[in-house]
Amino acid sequence: MQPFRTYLPVPELRPYVKLYLVLESDFGDGLTMDAVPRGLPVLGFSFRPDQAIQWTKKEGKPSLGKSTLLGQTTRTVSCLMHGVHQTIYAVFQPTGLHPFVRHDMQTFTDEECALDDMPWIAREHNLPEQLSQAITDTERIGLIETLLIKRLHQVHCWADHTGEVIRLIDASNGNLRIEDVAAYFRISRRSLERHFLEHVGLNPKHYANIMRFRYVMSYLHDNPGASWLDLTHLGNFADQSHLIRHFRGFTNLSPAAFLARDHQLDKLFLEMT
Repeated sequence: MQPFRTYLPVPELRPYVKLYLVLESDFGDGLTMDAVPRGLPVLGFSFRPDQAIQWTKKEGKPSLGKSTLLGQTTRTVSCLMHGVHQTIYAVFQPTGLHPFVRHDMQTFTDEECALDDMPWIAREHNLPEQLSQAITDTERIGLIETLLIKRLHQVHCWADHTGEVIRLIDASNGNLRIEDVAAYFRISRRSLERHFLEHVGLNPKHYANIMRFRYVMSYLHDNPGASWLDLTHLGNFADQSHLIRHFRGFTNLSPAAFLARDHQLDKLFLEMT
């Protein structure tokens, strides 16, 4: 059974929100999932009051979350999902969440934040109850989009070219020198890095490396028999050891060891986003 249902945002939100993923599944006594870096921030809205996700962060400290903001991640995060889950994930464009939170996105890198701690969401006191009482995905997403559009109208969005830089990096699957990107847009590397940290939460080189990692990993998922030579050429790595170091930097595992683990849910998440 497909655990995710996907929906596109309304036109007004498409520059900011990539898509909505609705997760409705029973994980029983528990399923461990490896959530790899995706390059995309997420707001997760629970519509089941008693559910909980236990995340084990890179420093080993667990935390419990229901409706949460998940910022950019720089390494694979292990989490235990147990019981029945009913959550709508608003998956944002790499720069899409910044206009709503109005904070330097680096604040949320490798962090999670309860949505109740965000004043513009906490003010909507009835939202959790409305989400749990709504009958269809369309009704629930409509409630979330009303919240997002209301917030968008409250803030002023300044023009920024970071999104254009991201599209260039994405089109190359992360295989661009950051110096060349800065030169292409006629800005200094320091200025480019400052804008990335504020709007994305990562520096441009780290973001490009995540895109390259995603590209190679997606190929591995579709071609589990791929040779080291294939992967080295695909990711434009200098040699096999460079590829392995790159993969270990995000997962602490070799590509073969990582694929041997059960992470089907995260694989689906990546395929859809």
